[in-house]
Amino acid sequence: MFATGVAANPLSWPAIHEKNLRVLAGSPLDFSQIFPAQPVTQGVVVRHGHLFHGNQRIRFLAAVMPMQKVFGGVPTHTDAREYAVELRRRGYNLVRFVSLQDVLMSGRKKNFDYDPVKLDRLFYLLAELKKQGIFWEMDIISWENGAFAKKNRYGRGESEYLRSRLYYDPEAMKHWQQIVRMLFLKKNPYTNMSTLADPALAVVTLVNENDLLQTINITQRVSNWLPEGVKNKLNRHFQISLLQYKKTNHKEKTEPSLFDKYDDADPLLSRLVAFATQRTEAIHQSMSKYLRSQGYHGLITADNNDGGQIGSAFGRVSLDLVTMHAYHDHPAELGTKSQKLGPKRKYVLTSSLKDRLAYLRHAFITRQKDKPFILDEYNHAYPNPWRREAGLLVPAFAAWHDWDGIARFARPVELAYGHTPAPRQHYITAFGVGMDPVSRAGEVLAALVFRRGDVPSAKKKNQQCWYLDPEEFDSDSTAWQRWPDALSLTGLEKSIAVSFRKPTRNTKNTCIPLHPETVRTYIANTWKMRQHLPTSFSSQYITLNQTSVKITSKRTEALALGEEKKLSTEHLAVRSSGELAVSVSSLDMRSVAASHSLLMTFVTDARSSHMDMRGGILRSHGELPVRVRPVTATITLKREAGACAMKLYALSLRGQQQQKISLTKTTLKNGQCSLQANIDIARMKQPSLFFHWVSIDQ
Repeated sequence: MFATGVAANPLSWPAIHEKNLRVLAGSPLDFSQIFPAQPVTQGVVVRHGHLFHGNQRIRFLAAVMPMQKVFGGVPTHTDAREYAVELRRRGYNLVRFVSLQDVLMSGRKKNFDYDPVKLDRLFYLLAELKKQGIFWEMDIISWENGAFAKKNRYGRGESEYLRSRLYYDPEAMKHWQQIVRMLFLKKNPYTNMSTLADPALAVVTLVNENDLLQTINITQRVSNWLPEGVKNKLNRHFQISLLQYKKTNHKEKTEPSLFDKYDDADPLLSRLVAFATQRTEAIHQSMSKYLRSQGYHGLITADNNDGGQIGSAFGRVSLDLVTMHAYHDHPAELGTKSQKLGPKRKYVLTSSLKDRLAYLRHAFITRQKDKPFILDEYNHAYPNPWRREAGLLVPAFAAWHDWDGIARFARPVELAYGHTPAPRQHYITAFGVGMDPVSRAGEVLAALVFRRGDVPSAKKKNQQCWYLDPEEFDSDSTAWQRWPDALSLTGLEKSIAVSFRKPTRNTKNTCIPLHPETVRTYIANTWKMRQHLPTSFSSQYITLNQTSVKITSKRTEALALGEEKKLSTEHLAVRSSGELAVSVSSLDMRSVAASHSLLMTFVTDARSSHMDMRGGILRSHGELPVRVRPVTATITLKREAGACAMKLYALSLRGQQQQKISLTKTTLKNGQCSLQANIDIARMKQPSLFFHWVSIDQ
């Protein structure tokens, strides 16, 4: 099937029969005591390049919540209260709302005619989140049609191409501003203030995903990405900019096209980059000025997609924070088969360790020095059987790099399997985190490793910064290229950032200068380097190679075995019959060796029953129940003196005790001991991904 060690017949995998997915209050999966919440009464601010709430540093563990009909729609008032409580118990303190225009305008016949029932439900949900101490992040526009009464994406129904038109069409900008007035300035009856004025609105995304440089790049490769009318108008503005740039030599092209492909040495390529980046920054500044004029005091971001292209970073310099998306094995859409299946998708089905976390390294290099950074979408997409890697590595590296937020896409909280008739609550989808036990386990670890900070951030000696002069790159075609591996690979061992701000007389540039010729040398060596990548990387707390991962810190230790049969960290050792990820985290703030309450995740693979995957193409999502790949493993935990009297329980997805596991104790020197447990998923009453090591006295 997918890889060596994967069972030949997934229908033989044991099924999860529990339906209710609400975390049980007071259970080991309820993090309310670790993250006590207070209603939001003041906004988030930036200090020292990070986010603060009052006098406290805040990190966002964010939940991305699309609410289209296929996901179950906008929650009812009853469900909204339950979602808010569930999000808090799971450790989330930010919800990112995407595609709001798509949701509120679905089926409407007039522009800006938001569905009143959905709008009321949205406002109620916002109020309930605020009561639970959960902030909001919102896109003003996520896709192409904004508040137009049309279907919303490229190639699906009619499109207004709003995102691309913003770069040249005053009417598109007026439409964007009207969205702000009609939706964000509308009074919420449950908070008694507008969304824009509410301190709970921590982040506004001006425009979701591609900037103009990326749009040009995609259009050069995908002929039907933009219609001819939009391309012609963008091209006309490009030609006007060339006429204004007297030094440009374009005698061979009387009417050069923005969407032609140019050699690196062609001066038109550098002018293309300058046009795209300057136009992007100009609309950022215009939109930001408008939001401020309407009373918004929170943080502003935009263009959170594809961190690879160097020039795309220039448009983010004037924004309050950088947000980014990063995906491993993001499926290619092959066309829509049915409403239930959605887009037919093809996968590569590889481990992210094989290319040394390329998807995450593309995010590393987009972080800007002295500016907050949030990875507000990431995923290692289902049904890739190695997606458990993301649950360990993204939170650990995010903590090590000292980021300000992470969000695994999407819907990490579902109230129950089959909670509504909506298709995507009856099987796991590519990005259906809440339906996927593997991704849910990763999110549990993310709350502890990242939000709680179990992996400490890098000290100054383990930080690296590069300085690029935007003016120098503005007149050079190098900004069209992608960041070379030689720079992003540094992020696997050090915390990295890039600076675009020129040092002043009163500031010292502590970053290494990068000139275009230096970057070109790195780029020239990129393909050679990819053939001879180092086999392993190690920071102070994280070690990885092509098949395995180890994370070792005071309160959390974790590992992922690939081809190895056994692997160990300082206090945790695993011997397994197949590929597996295991973590142990202290719940009482003691060290792993001394804790009286440890939460363990035990993650193999999971998929929907009767899922049909052939030739890398997902042909059917399958159905409930979800099944877990069986594995047998021996877990050994070293304990300090006085912490040897322990019990071990298998937990349900809610955190409820469902089976006691036998332990074998071995006495070591100085009163220390090791506790050993044998776990066989196939022989359990129900397959478990969560286990609780707890003192006999508790």
